Amino acid sequence: MAENNQPASTPEKPRRHFQIRLTRNLVLNYEKPEGEAAERRYQRCRRLKNFYQRVKRKACQKPRFAVEIAALGVVALYTGFAAIQGWEMRQSVEQQIMGNRPVMYHNGVDWLEKPPAGSLPSTVKVKINWKNFGRSLAVTVIPAAHIFVRPSKEVPPIDPDCHDRKLPKTKRTDAVAPDASFGDEYKWGLAGSDHMDVDGIKSGEKTLYVSGCVYYWGIDRKKRYITDLCVKWSATEPQDFPTCDDPGRNYAH
Repeated sequence: MAENNQPASTPEKPRRHFQIRLTRNLVLNYEKPEGEAAERRYQRCRRLKNFYQRVKRKACQKPRFAVEIAALGVVALYTGFAAIQGWEMRQSVEQQIMGNRPVMYHNGVDWLEKPPAGSLPSTVKVKINWKNFGRSLAVTVIPAAHIFVRPSKEVPPIDPDCHDRKLPKTKRTDAVAPDASFGDEYKWGLAGSDHMDVDGIKSGEKTLYVSGCVYYWGIDRKKRYITDLCVKWSATEPQDFPTCDDPGRNYAH
């Protein structure tokens, strides 16, 4: 028994013309108005049926036509799969790069001259030890820092040499290997806009801050990184430079 490969029958277009025979020789013709929705549905079905018939006719006349259609579908699937794989690979590479990036962070701030207990030194300058806590080489490392004296209730200051889209004009270090440190050769003093208020610092009304940053690149030199620095010194805790109380500050980015 032969298979019936015919598509589902298309709904016949509703009849619009009617004849009403009044007498043997007199016929009244009547045309029924057609709704727009019914007409659109009929046209869609008609176009679909015609498309199916054309594809079927070409497949019968040219057997290669069916093979080409199948091959085109396979190519489309392969292209989509390759695009997804490429996106996942790029994400993985970016994650590995971020995981293996250099991370410069300060590893201690200290006075250039050791002061008496609970007092400020005669030479108000500090040195900052920067260490590469990351997993790869940091190149073209550019530090910047200054000492600021500000009211204790104000927001900790930001060094003007940082975050102004211009690199500070300080000595550059060519490279810092993982777990290596540098910085002792730099001596940071009071910012030009500030003045030393020893009495205010000792009374607690003002706080001495060391604020700065360090710019550096990864070994591929595709991205520039920056690490913030903000520590403070007070007469009540003279033995250390604790980190500033500034939760909105991003210290390594």
